Amino acid sequence: MLIDDVRERAERLKALSEKFADTDGGLRGLYELGMLKVRLWQDPETDQQDKKTYLAQAKEILSSFGKKCPDCVLASQTQKILERLPQE
Repeated sequence: MLIDDVRERAERLKALSEKFADTDGGLRGLYELGMLKVRLWQDPETDQQDKKTYLAQAKEILSSFGKKCPDCVLASQTQKILERLPQE
């Protein structure tokens, strides 16, 4: 997605994943939203309180993706990412 504003990108990805929940595009949107939250959590310029929020959101979104699409190509990658995230 070629949207520079992170918040707008997150909103659009969320809307896409909800509108097309049971399609490949909706699942991909959910995955991309989870990865966006991981990148925001990793960003050194992110406030510590926001980091906690982004981490929790990333875990929730990526876990949801894994449950909805356990046999898809990105499922194993998603599981590896979840395993590397802190368990706070």
